[in-house]
Amino acid sequence: MYRYAIAKDIVIKDETYSVLVPKSEVIEIKRNVETSYSELMEVIEGIQNSHMKENDSLLCQGALMIMYYTGLRPSETFALSSDDIDFSSMLIHVWKSVGTTSTEKNTIRKTKTECSIRYVPFSDELIPILKLLIDRSINGYLFKRDNGLFMDGTYLSNITRRISKGEFRPYQLRHQFSTDLITSGVDLRTAQELMGHKEVNMTVSYARSNENLKRLAITNRNKN
Repeated sequence: MYRYAIAKDIVIKDETYSVLVPKSEVIEIKRNVETSYSELMEVIEGIQNSHMKENDSLLCQGALMIMYYTGLRPSETFALSSDDIDFSSMLIHVWKSVGTTSTEKNTIRKTKTECSIRYVPFSDELIPILKLLIDRSINGYLFKRDNGLFMDGTYLSNITRRISKGEFRPYQLRHQFSTDLITSGVDLRTAQELMGHKEVNMTVSYARSNENLKRLAITNRNKN
């Protein structure tokens, strides 16, 4: 059929394309994950105006702000306890995560890799947020919900996607954090350690360019 169509110059969709072309050779454009502070604030405002329980709303807002300012993975954020926050040195100790083990769901487990164990500095903007979360913490854990379960990525993602009509996902904040580090001139080794990556290539792959950055690069190059 396809040969006949080609012979007659008939344009049709080749349904065998995905079968004939190896996946490694199919060109895929990476989805834009640029997330400005104002866009994050729109999502947080949507959470505030939603009909969520007050405590769940607070946890969602707090998790997003921590991820924005520190680049922590959602699972690492949800595992934070008051003992992990050192206000005197302004450091967060990241050494555990929330997830599923061979015997339990929604429980504390090890971090993704040994390289994920790290200390991440936090700025003044996070102080009131962290103190508020600590004040309402359950057994010292900042992100335990009223039902006794830890907040999880699926729950937070569903909330933010609904509010943003599918335009926002919490993990975008981690990509944006890496992008901001690299484009602001932070050396790759420091960026890698802040992200908790085993390989520096992973840190680079997390950073995403955008049209404004590309245009600025061309403009600056032409001035040299």
